Amino acid sequence: MLSSATLFHFTNSLETLKRILSEGFKPFYSSEDLTMFDVRECPGIPMVSFCDIRLSQTQEHVGKYGEYAVGFDKEWGMRKNISPVHYIYKDSICARVIRQVYQSLPTDAFYEDCGCFRFNPRTAIFFYAKPYSGKMLRRNWNKDEVTFYNEREWRYVPFADQTIKRMEEIPHGIRAMLSESEYGNSDVLHTATASLHEHYKLVFGAQDVKYLIVRSEAEIPEMVDFIYDELRKNPANSELRNCPEDDKKRLTARLISMRQICQDF
Repeated sequence: MLSSATLFHFTNSLETLKRILSEGFKPFYSSEDLTMFDVRECPGIPMVSFCDIRLSQTQEHVGKYGEYAVGFDKEWGMRKNISPVHYIYKDSICARVIRQVYQSLPTDAFYEDCGCFRFNPRTAIFFYAKPYSGKMLRRNWNKDEVTFYNEREWRYVPFADQTIKRMEEIPHGIRAMLSESEYGNSDVLHTATASLHEHYKLVFGAQDVKYLIVRSEAEIPEMVDFIYDELRKNPANSELRNCPEDDKKRLTARLISMRQICQDF
């Protein structure tokens, strides 16, 4: 089996991993290349990203995103409407079809002030599309072209479920997408992200966690102390509030170091 039964979210620090446990996932805007559809720029799309990669194949991913991770049962991801992205290469049949969709969209599919997409059934595909390969649009990444297809990304778009399944409106003040210039403006990005965090959070319970990965064995005792002490203090992650002893034991049993994985998997 090439894919994993687990969805992993990688991050670059122990403190961020702790925040994920205590607060849940907060979606952030990420710059995405949609030029293969003749969209003129690389807008910011709100998301939480996961990957469907076996532990034995994670070394390249770790180099890009960090040595800390939390892994979840894939069934949890499906219940939360986390979906695989569509990898598409320029001038493919899929790219041509989606370009035609883009060209046929009415004006009410866009934000009037910046030309960005609203989120609705006609535009949802653009929130789940990624180039097969290309430049990685991250400030700390200066390497050559990346084959994104190897990441097998699954994506949580925070308002997708209520908009598509329940046909609810996105709350006032939430930006479904940011233009490239807005994404590059720290003040605009901060304000949009703060509004996003006020309304949306992706939470989970101890039973959903399959792996807690830290960089080295030396960090495991610190994480054990955090699980037993900090998670008693009314965490913002509602599903871990009043975490019973059995759940704490379950979480500590999931701890493993990235060095162990590199040596043994």
